[in-house]
Amino acid sequence: DSDVRAEEITAALIISVEESRARYLDFKVGLEGRDLLGDSRRLLLTGEVQYNDSNLFGLGQRFRPRLIAAIDTLDVLRAGADTAQELEAAQEFAGLDYLFGAELIYNHPRFLKGWTNIDKLNLTITPFYMLDLLGVTNDQVLREEWGLRLELRKELFELMERLYVSLGIEAKQAATWTTTDLRIGDERIFSPRRTTGKLSPEITLDRRDSPLNPRAGYHLQLKPQLVSGDALTQGAEDVLGDSYLRLNFAASAYVRIFDDVVFGQGLRFGQIIPLFGRQTLVPPDERFYLGGVGSVRGFPTNSLGPVGARQQALGGEFLLNYNAELRYPLIKDINLYGATFFDAGLLTDCFDTGNTRSVANCYKNAFPDGDRLGNIRTTAGIGLRYLIVDQIPLLFDYGIVLNRKPGESFGSLHFNLGYTF
Repeated sequence: DSDVRAEEITAALIISVEESRARYLDFKVGLEGRDLLGDSRRLLLTGEVQYNDSNLFGLGQRFRPRLIAAIDTLDVLRAGADTAQELEAAQEFAGLDYLFGAELIYNHPRFLKGWTNIDKLNLTITPFYMLDLLGVTNDQVLREEWGLRLELRKELFELMERLYVSLGIEAKQAATWTTTDLRIGDERIFSPRRTTGKLSPEITLDRRDSPLNPRAGYHLQLKPQLVSGDALTQGAEDVLGDSYLRLNFAASAYVRIFDDVVFGQGLRFGQIIPLFGRQTLVPPDERFYLGGVGSVRGFPTNSLGPVGARQQALGGEFLLNYNAELRYPLIKDINLYGATFFDAGLLTDCFDTGNTRSVANCYKNAFPDGDRLGNIRTTAGIGLRYLIVDQIPLLFDYGIVLNRKPGESFGSLHFNLGYTF
């Protein structure tokens, strides 16, 4: 009887393993509308091509060279609109602003495992170059930069699933241009190049059911960055003297109320804390910016906070941003959804009148006596979301400014691929 039972529970198992393609090309195209109803309207077309080798030299390591480019399609249309002046139009087209970037990404998914026995310690090394004459990353800042990034990343699955820690190091040389800087004719005069270093520890807990179209769960991220001053100054005395801590914290949570009705909330906090006395503002590409589809809808992109003599946005050093949104199906069969949202934000500087830094003064600027909430800007609005392959949201939002000031528009229309939070 035991022999019969043994034969009854014996089964043949055949496993066939086939290696997937290790080398392939990725192509990506994106479209983003900014301030579509305003005078500074833009419709950005972005493109990306990336070569992927997932088994470099047969060692299971990854190599991914990537090229990025962007243009403003409205500028292209304006350049070719006047057919009666073809030569002039051709010259104008040749001078169109653009973005171009390149990266060489090397990734080792099991770095030092043979020496430390630590599994899935991910090392990424990335030399990079970017020339952004469009302000794609930041509307208020044009920049040219090149440098090197290194990152170690590990999932702490022993403690909690999808809990990640990372440590990043970056060294770069950069030159920037803002609307407050010099311009001779059509030529922008960029700032002197500065060389800086950045140390970026980060902890992330991602418990969302989907990173692209979350309907339940939450996401937490804390990123304190230590940034050095300019190493190119005489004697390099500003490396420590102008160094600062750039704090970033972001949280979001999503609750499914019933069926496909989802309520989401997001909170973002940022503050720049100089470590020593300083005499200069933090460079414009390291400051915080507020306004637009990524923060406070209803305002043009990066338009809130301190302004210069010509009312241009300068960015700030203390940021608070809150978002709430209710998403609901309109025509579910074609993946068309609606949204009702409320956004609030605050952006101020931390300098006092003596051009020195004070922690107390930072919060005093944000919440002044007599009008504690006067600097908080609020908007509300409605929007449409079309889900591509049930995951990727294409959104149209119109936000109305609730506490409008003289000279401000009633609201703004936003078009984007991806949610605000």
